[in-house]
Amino acid sequence: MASLSPAPLSLPSQFSPRILKQFGPFYLLPPPGVDITDLLSFTPLINPNGSNSGYYVPLGGIAIGLESVKFPKGAFDIDPQGHGGVKLSTVVPYTTLRSPIYSAFVKQFEKATSGIPRVKKVEPFDLCLNTTTVGKTRVGLGVPAIDLELSNGKNWTIYGDNSMNQVTDDVACLAFVDGGVEAEQAVVIGSFQMEDNFLWFDLVGSRLGFTGTLDFYQTTCSNFNFTSGI
Repeated sequence: MASLSPAPLSLPSQFSPRILKQFGPFYLLPPPGVDITDLLSFTPLINPNGSNSGYYVPLGGIAIGLESVKFPKGAFDIDPQGHGGVKLSTVVPYTTLRSPIYSAFVKQFEKATSGIPRVKKVEPFDLCLNTTTVGKTRVGLGVPAIDLELSNGKNWTIYGDNSMNQVTDDVACLAFVDGGVEAEQAVVIGSFQMEDNFLWFDLVGSRLGFTGTLDFYQTTCSNFNFTSGI
């Protein structure tokens, strides 16, 4: 198993900067193929207090259906001990938020989906919807989009395919979970929210490139063209 963290013994740390600077093109099938590098937006990668605890991004706020969620002041800040902030994790299955952030987030999503019938919750989720009357789009269920408003002015937009977990044919749940009041990070962006979002970790430039969902381009990460040159 290879570690891709910033830790000294991880695989990226063993590469020379010259190798890490090589960048694309990256093509996805079907032909004629999409060069993902043309679709990337960038935001800084943060290293809290010079630690090797993972990859963090600067989050300024969250909007649901273009309406900003009201959070406690400094909700996403990193404290002097390195706690807080917004971390990326492929180990955590669903995006996890500290309780005060989670409560405000779910309340706003409930408001934005007030016209959709509720059903009994399915663990580990708290908000589940009857989707029999909810339309499907190219990017998943027709629910309000969630914008992660990054501090450099870029938005990472999450649509239905990455915000709702279809647990049965007619029930889908908001795929975000409560991490508790004492959660070490303010937010941990989980693997479900990253599915079919192409992410480029530029370790030399300390930045994250992201596409948002590839559904818009009628392709997926599984369509990566391994026969093309990099």
